Amino acid sequence: MTALHKTLIRIAAAAMLATGAMNAHLARAQDFTQMDLTALNGAWTAEQNGMMQVQLEQMILQIMNDPQVQALYNQQVSQGLFWGSFADFAYKYAYTGGLSEEGYRRAIGVSGQLNDEFKRQMSNDAAARQVYIDAFGRYVNGFGQIVDQYGNLLMGQ
Repeated sequence: MTALHKTLIRIAAAAMLATGAMNAHLARAQDFTQMDLTALNGAWTAEQNGMMQVQLEQMILQIMNDPQVQALYNQQVSQGLFWGSFADFAYKYAYTGGLSEEGYRRAIGVSGQLNDEFKRQMSNDAAARQVYIDAFGRYVNGFGQIVDQYGNLLMGQ
C-alpha cells in the first residue's frame, strides 16, 4: 500500500469518524424523556377533566332544581350555617350525600383515598420515567461506542 493510499484511508476514516461522532452527539442531544410523556399525559388529563367538569355541572344544576335543596339552602343561610352561593351549596350537598353525617364521613374518606392514590401514582410515574431515562442513556452511549469502534476499525486499530 502506497503512502497516498494510507493517507486517503486515514482521511476517509477521519471523515467517517467525525460524521459518526457528530451523529452520536446529535443522538445524545435528543431527549424524548420529558416531551412525549408530558404532552400525552397533559392532553389526556385535560380531556378527562373536561368530561368530569361537564358531568359535575349537570349534577349541580339538577340538585339546584330540587325544591327541597332550595328550602334547605334558604334555611341554612337564614340560620348563619352557610355563607356561600347556591351553586356552592349544591356542590357541598352532592359531595356530602345530602349533608348527612355519614355523607361527611364518606367525603373525608374518599378525599383521603384520592390523596393516597395520587401520591402512589406520582411515585410510580417518577420511577417509570427514571427507567426510561436510564434505558435511553444506555442506548445513546451504546450507539456512541459502536461509532467509535467503527472508526477504529476503519483506521486499522
